[in-house]
Amino acid sequence: MILDGHTLGAIQVIITDEAWNKLSAEQQQILMAPVIKKAQDAIEKVAKANNLIYVFDISTGATVYHDEKQSMDLLPLAKKELGIPAEKVAPSQIPAAGAAPAK
Repeated sequence: MILDGHTLGAIQVIITDEAWNKLSAEQQQILMAPVIKKAQDAIEKVAKANNLIYVFDISTGATVYHDEKQSMDLLPLAKKELGIPAEKVAPSQIPAAGAAPAK
């Protein structure tokens, strides 16, 4: 896992998946807290700028219903707010070697 300068400001943290998995949940939470706070602040700023009342994380599957035509994807705006290039994706979004491309 690499938490880069865009994520943590001037701090760059490089930790292998193996080392990350050896950390306790509490240690992981402590390391991720500044990242989560920065992301939440960016989402809040973008949501307020677009006069939104609610923001849902539909990736969790907890949303019972949402209409794509009346919904707004905040990810591109939040990335811009955080200074993350639009084309940059999370490692979990990169298909595994030999995997079929997502449709």
